[in-house]
Amino acid sequence: MTTAAADHMRRRMTAVMREQETVTPLELFFDLVFVLALTPTAALLGGAALYLLAHVGFRLRNIHTLNSRRLGLAVVLVAFTPLAYELELPAPGTLAILSASLVALIAYETHKYGDARGRIRNELRHEHETGEAAEA
Repeated sequence: MTTAAADHMRRRMTAVMREQETVTPLELFFDLVFVLALTPTAALLGGAALYLLAHVGFRLRNIHTLNSRRLGLAVVLVAFTPLAYELELPAPGTLAILSASLVALIAYETHKYGDARGRIRNELRHEHETGEAAEA
């Protein structure tokens, strides 16, 4: 590399604002995406957290109760996002941690709410059967 080219590259890599050059918002976005490389981790963990928060919001709106386990897992996933990036976990590792977390949540909810769900199903089945008998 010639001296002039090296000098140009050195000036180009500095963080000095130059009058003749501007950075568009789109360029800044792509710099953040590709330089930080946080997007895949944030999308994976943030998407699952958003899904859980949506369930919490619908439950709060419809039956006025708060599912603290889903809310807690959503907060943990959001907090884990920068840590997963800093540890440079590969995508399969991050996916395995996310999957294990969701499976644990599902297993807990199935165990805790299983009796209540079974009772509701039996009541509905009984109502359905008595309704058909009355129509006949």
